[in-house]
Amino acid sequence: RQTNPLDLFLVNAVYFKADWVNEFDKDNTKKMPFLTPNGPVDVDMMFDKKQVDYYEDEKVQAIRLPYQSDEKDVLSKHNMTFILPKEGVDFNEFLSSLEIQDFYLKFIEKMPVRIYLPKFKLSYTNDKMSTLLKSMGLEFLFNKGVFKGVENGASLKEVIHKSIISINEQGTEAAAATAMSWIGGSWRDYSLERKEPYFIFKADRPFLFMVDEGLFVGVVNDPTKE
Repeated sequence: RQTNPLDLFLVNAVYFKADWVNEFDKDNTKKMPFLTPNGPVDVDMMFDKKQVDYYEDEKVQAIRLPYQSDEKDVLSKHNMTFILPKEGVDFNEFLSSLEIQDFYLKFIEKMPVRIYLPKFKLSYTNDKMSTLLKSMGLEFLFNKGVFKGVENGASLKEVIHKSIISINEQGTEAAAATAMSWIGGSWRDYSLERKEPYFIFKADRPFLFMVDEGLFVGVVNDPTKE
């Protein structure tokens, strides 16, 4: 008896939506230049003065913005971190030298900061995840019949990932999904100095972001492009 190959799609999806504890005032959002790798562009730059968790060393500045909790009078454990290499630091060299521990900074809590942060919406699609998985030593997942429990076994054919994240005055909305097609270091202490009551965090050049401890991680090179 001839048996048709079994096609099976498994989708792993993540959705995240949260408002800032202290939202940005929309009246303060103005057009400002952002220096992309291809030159300056005008972006919608949010601005506010906030007491936030702050970090700085000789290479980067970073802030951590908390999200509201779903429960009344309960402090949320969710937050978003923005890491901004300082002027003069080569962004590509900085990225190439990053290690996972470099995302976990020793923030000083509730520091006064003047924050300039562009609104952005980014999307990412990778339909070559199978190549990446094989390069990581997971070739066996693609062997014929490696997955048992179905007639004649099953093997992994393709892995596709798509993610979307949006930042505005109110908060963050993000989603990610991975579809699988089957067939038959630490930072040194740094002395903080400021010339006025507020530190200045001005994200007018490429920067990194992270929601919680790696739920969503990305790079913003041009806030005007998805």
